[in-house]
Amino acid sequence: MFGKNFSLSYILAILVFVVCTLCFAACSGDPEDASLSSTGSSVSGASSVFAPPDVTELTVNIWADGNLAAGGEQWFRFAAVANTQYIHFSPGVLEGIFLQTYSDSGAAVDDPAFLSGDIPSVTRELSVARIYFIRVWVTTPAANGAYHIAYT
Repeated sequence: MFGKNFSLSYILAILVFVVCTLCFAACSGDPEDASLSSTGSSVSGASSVFAPPDVTELTVNIWADGNLAAGGEQWFRFAAVANTQYIHFSPGVLEGIFLQTYSDSGAAVDDPAFLSGDIPSVTRELSVARIYFIRVWVTTPAANGAYHIAYT
């Protein structure tokens, strides 16, 4: 009745409305919900808005094993226990990595950092009792292998 252009415009307008509505609904959560008990474990009902794939949980003062495929990335989750947190790297097969810290909303809270045997740690200024994520990736597209990561 109104032609092809009208129906395409109508469908596009509906699609934009639906996407905007879903984005607004997803972003309207309270980021303060991610609180911790005094033992460092998550409080019942605490949730994180940002959920990267295959996240490895970090525990303060305990080394975790990492393993990166060529061109890949790895995600870690931790709860800040101090305003200044140190993220530590220990080489395995990989002699260096890049990492960046993200808030529980998915926003980067710092610039990427390079860590190696020569530069084994970096400091991050964070908020106590908040959940953060660390994204780790290789220094060159062909690099791959094991490494160790911790935070204090």
